[in-house]
Amino acid sequence: GAGIGKVVNGFVCKAIGGRVAGSVYMVGLALFSLLLSTTSSIHGYAIAGMEFCASIMWTASSVLMANKYEHDPPRFTAAI
Repeated sequence: GAGIGKVVNGFVCKAIGGRVAGSVYMVGLALFSLLLSTTSSIHGYAIAGMEFCASIMWTASSVLMANKYEHDPPRFTAAI
């Protein structure tokens, strides 16, 4: 889940923005958590989905910081 997320997340953040992507993926994480709590047969898919959704956070955070510190590279570096 997380490996696929690392490939996809940059494109998602660029297309819809870091804040929206983070929010959408957090909803997905909640839905996969709900699925995990209600199933006994497909828990592997639920865990993979949770990892995929959680993997967006670093990408989304980087996009948000890049937008905020766009004209101040030293502060951007310090924020990371």
